[in-house]
Amino acid sequence: MASDLSLKGMNMKIFANHAGYHRRKLNPKLVSRILDDLAGEPREPLKLDMEGFDSLIRSQVDMAQSPIRLIGAEPAAVQFDHLTLTTGHNRVSPVAEADPDLTSFLLPYMEQAVNGEFAAVPVDVKPDGWAIRGAVFGDSLVLTIYGPCMDMGREGDGQGERLPIITMVASPGGEDGRVLWKMLHEGHHHLATWGKEAPKGAWCGARLEIPGSMVYEAALPWIAEFERHVTWSWLSAQVIVDSSGEGATPEPERDEDRTLSDLIDELRGEIAAGMGIPPSAVDSILGIGLPDVQAERALTLLYGLRAALGSVAATAKKRASSKP
Repeated sequence: MASDLSLKGMNMKIFANHAGYHRRKLNPKLVSRILDDLAGEPREPLKLDMEGFDSLIRSQVDMAQSPIRLIGAEPAAVQFDHLTLTTGHNRVSPVAEADPDLTSFLLPYMEQAVNGEFAAVPVDVKPDGWAIRGAVFGDSLVLTIYGPCMDMGREGDGQGERLPIITMVASPGGEDGRVLWKMLHEGHHHLATWGKEAPKGAWCGARLEIPGSMVYEAALPWIAEFERHVTWSWLSAQVIVDSSGEGATPEPERDEDRTLSDLIDELRGEIAAGMGIPPSAVDSILGIGLPDVQAERALTLLYGLRAALGSVAATAKKRASSKP
């Protein structure tokens, strides 16, 4: 994993340690009872989501494209609607909840996930083995949160399989988001948001997968917090597709002709001027002057420091203005 930062050091205590989780075998009778309870009056049967929504999206986009890199930037929205599609609950998350430290921390995991790999979820929960995998769809993020490997009750080599728990889409809005909104609802008539339009602004839509969300119901509170931070990380990222130059760019004003080195030099100079220190001191503070530090890692740290300094300055200004 690209980041070895301490979870405690990154203030990840918001994700409680749910020691009551345990590995369990999927019981077909239990699933049938759950589905009967959810269905209520006879209507179109609920489907079992045994395969992640990210797999469907990846089958419809060109996964042979060059690797995707995520670079930290400033938030591209002032707020977003955080919707649970299954229940219709909506909570507005303001930009004040965009934590620069968590944004920088999560980006390497998200980058691994959107490149088609299972990435470990960086939370302190039991049992171990929670994972994410996703895809980039235009300017939007598709992410499936998978539970620990389970015994699915099938014959085979004895290896466990991953069960989708939650599907989430993070979108700045626009046409790509509207397309994904429709795809999220296809074949899921039980969703409370069925027949409704996608939000006009930035949004995060979470769909509880069946039966995964029933099996790991106790995980839903921390997953909701995880969704929020992932969405702010996505809305605070530049998306770069190596070599091809194609892909989503949440910051449309980015100059494609500038090299990563140019961006690093510019950010280093801007931060140094703001802090009243030489550029070399910025390298020392962030530890990016070493030859083994890759350019994208340096950019992520620089963007994160710039955002943190901006937050500190804004807080100081607010406090000063509130004094009599």
